[in-house]
Amino acid sequence: MTDLEQIAALLKQQQQQLDTLVKRAPLPGPILTTGEATAYTKHESDSAFYRWCGKWRVTRTANGRYSRAHLDRALDREAQTRRARKQAA
Repeated sequence: MTDLEQIAALLKQQQQQLDTLVKRAPLPGPILTTGEATAYTKHESDSAFYRWCGKWRVTRTANGRYSRAHLDRALDREAQTRRARKQAA
C-alpha cells in the first residue's frame, strides 16, 4: 500500500466514524404545538412567535396547533424578503 492509499483508507475510516457519531435530528411531525412551533422557528418566546405569525400570516389549524408546511412556507417567504433587501442595499 502506498502512502496515498493509506491516507485514503484512514480518511474513509474517520468519515465512517463521524457518520456514526453525527446523526441528524428527526424532523418534527406535520402538526406542531405552540411550544414546538416556537422552537422550530427559533423564536425566544411565545409572544415573539405570535408577532411573527401575524407578520407572515401563519394561522393555527382547527385544533389550535400549527402546520409545519405553513411554517416552512412562511420561513421561506421571510428568507426571500431578507435576500431581496440585502441585494437592494
